[in-house]
Amino acid sequence: MLASGEPGTSKDDDVAARLMADMYRLFATEVWRYAFARTQDWAAADDVTGETFVTALCWLRSHADAPNDPRCWLIGIARHRTMDLWRTRDRERARVAKCVERAFCDAQLADGAGSGPDRTGDLPEHYREVLRLHYVDGWSITDLALSLNRSASSIESLLARARRALRQNFADSATDFAPAGRL
Repeated sequence: MLASGEPGTSKDDDVAARLMADMYRLFATEVWRYAFARTQDWAAADDVTGETFVTALCWLRSHADAPNDPRCWLIGIARHRTMDLWRTRDRERARVAKCVERAFCDAQLADGAGSGPDRTGDLPEHYREVLRLHYVDGWSITDLALSLNRSASSIESLLARARRALRQNFADSATDFAPAGRL
């Protein structure tokens, strides 16, 4: 980070940085509470809060005037960062769901018609069960936790391990059929 007066810094950058430091001191807790209320996740609230203040600093550096109501302005930025987070999670969830459905369809083809590789066959039963219930049948984390008599965080961990194992099965089956030097 460049200090004031060094080449590459400007007086406007210093003013923006001081203004942002004041805003952070005054509103960081409020922005974090808003983000936590929307996400219900400590880490996500931290990420949203950090991204909010980075976005605000970039805006302040490129504009001469400060917003009239900085609290509302920062909460608005946090709202947009939260929606971005949800969109990213939804895209990831959809991508994984498509992968899981494809794996289960391939397994059904392999069982019935004798064609198509079974990418779920090598997975432990509890991995297959939690993947199918969550991604194919649409059960929520909470529903899975209640049904399997586990905590929500243990279900999330189980899903993460199952996805990792499934991803590895896809990678292994892809390299079995790919020409040398591919993938």
